[in-house]
Amino acid sequence: VVITDRNDLDGQFFGVFSLAQDLLREQPVQAGTRQALRALLSKRPSGGIVFATIQKFMPGEDEDFFPMLSDRRNIAMEELIAMAKKFREAAGRGELLGLSDDEVRFYDALANNESAVRELSDEILKKIAHELTENLRKNLSVDWSERESVRLMVKRILRKYKYPPDLQDAVVELVLQQAQALGESWTSY
Repeated sequence: VVITDRNDLDGQFFGVFSLAQDLLREQPVQAGTRQALRALLSKRPSGGIVFATIQKFMPGEDEDFFPMLSDRRNIAMEELIAMAKKFREAAGRGELLGLSDDEVRFYDALANNESAVRELSDEILKKIAHELTENLRKNLSVDWSERESVRLMVKRILRKYKYPPDLQDAVVELVLQQAQALGESWTSY
């Protein structure tokens, strides 16, 4: 359970973790209400990545006490240990591939297409990931409500390396989502 004290921060963390779902091998979920949080925690005997604001742990309007959200005693430690292992594996993967953390995110999006993996070498996928990262960093001031220029740039790079067209639209959308999240983190430094 990842707890924050603000909705905007909860949304940012959830967005970043959602982009890493392939790496985490699990789909993070966001508890929108107190009831949703209780349902999410009561349904899972173990595992899971749940995002919530601290306010959702408060008693409901009709409650005088803090209710038990789950009978799991190790809920926080279990999740922290699992996440630490996954992040350690992820950090090692980037080193093994010779890619930065940002490049690994794009590489994973590109390699999610089986035909791309079959038709293109690992080196080509790495080159595409590197070029995407480099080009997107140069265009930090993108207006994300006007995504068409970035979409065209991504498609141009994919065509340049003959990325298979069968799932290209899905990959472009995934790359745009990741680019937007990364762009926001790049400009916040």
